[in-house]
Amino acid sequence: MIHDLEVTTVECRRLIGETLALTGDPSPVDATFTRTARYMCWPLQSIRSFMDRRPDLRVTLQGLVNRDLALKLEQVISARSGDATA
Repeated sequence: MIHDLEVTTVECRRLIGETLALTGDPSPVDATFTRTARYMCWPLQSIRSFMDRRPDLRVTLQGLVNRDLALKLEQVISARSGDATA
């Protein structure tokens, strides 16, 4: 097990753990705030029940998650192509 390894820095208003919500798998990592911050944390079953009762909101939230995942993927690709040219 690796401790105190910084994997990434998350910008304000970004989602953390959304892929785990899609797969239902438990998180293998912890997050640590280095500055004062606010966050929301919902148990997976609670958010699924909440969205099951609000299908219109489910579509909106899925769109936000998809957009966030696409942005993260673009950042990884960009960082890796920068590593390849260095």
